[in-house]
Amino acid sequence: MLPFLQLFMTLTWLVIVIRNRRPGSTVRETSLRNAWLWSRAAEFAWLLSSLLSIAIPKKVALLDQFWYWTAILTICPLIAVLGSRRPTVRVWNGFIILPLLAVLGWPALTVLPLGSELAPIRIQAPVFLGFLLVMVMGAGNYVGTRFSFPAVMTALGVCFVLRTFSVSFSGSEYAAAWSRLSASALVSAAVLLARFQAWRPTSETSAFDHLWFDFRDAFGIVWALRIQERINQTARKEKWACELGPIGFEWKPDIDEAERQHTLERIDHTLRWHLRRFVDPGWIDRRLQARE
Repeated sequence: MLPFLQLFMTLTWLVIVIRNRRPGSTVRETSLRNAWLWSRAAEFAWLLSSLLSIAIPKKVALLDQFWYWTAILTICPLIAVLGSRRPTVRVWNGFIILPLLAVLGWPALTVLPLGSELAPIRIQAPVFLGFLLVMVMGAGNYVGTRFSFPAVMTALGVCFVLRTFSVSFSGSEYAAAWSRLSASALVSAAVLLARFQAWRPTSETSAFDHLWFDFRDAFGIVWALRIQERINQTARKEKWACELGPIGFEWKPDIDEAERQHTLERIDHTLRWHLRRFVDPGWIDRRLQARE
């Protein structure tokens, strides 16, 4: 049963790798390309780890290396999103992602052979807590967006992999294989669900609400809250007829048409100004035109 399921998951990851070979509309013309590239690296890592679990199931220490680095690479896209503001995105990999790889990957690096046999990876509680902190930062950024469930499923999948490296894990190699298979199923389902959610049109009828929620869903609540605060500061300063709230632009009652048109013009200008460091003008135009 286990080899059959491992083969099925390997084929699933092969399909994902092939289907996701180009960035989707959520990523194109945005500063999320680095995050997308890290997600591609993670997808290839899941595919390779699943394949090797079938090809070399007895080489436990070698499989440990592949699965451990797969867990790390899965976190990288989520952290890359947090540095996706231009021009910070240009240096985020060098100053944040690569040091993160070195720190989290240290337990795997320390067991690399120096003239002796490769040893299995074991991590202590502080390392596991470090992983959890990074996952909360990355996956938590998408809680409250249309990608909430994929983010939580991904975090759970990483936890399923990491538990097999814990010094307190007392299961057999067979139990570890099932745990990693479960992780693979969770993360692959998260990828497929995220793809479906990205395709699913929003139900917002307002063009600016549609634009705003697409930005929030793509970049997460951390950037959305920062931009929302700045937009509302401008709204209060210029005495707009609305403010940006949790459900979109919330309009004051009993406003005349002239005041509404003036506010709409200011919303258009302000959104374009604040989103310019994240998305290109064409990305904005397509979302506004979709609701005209």
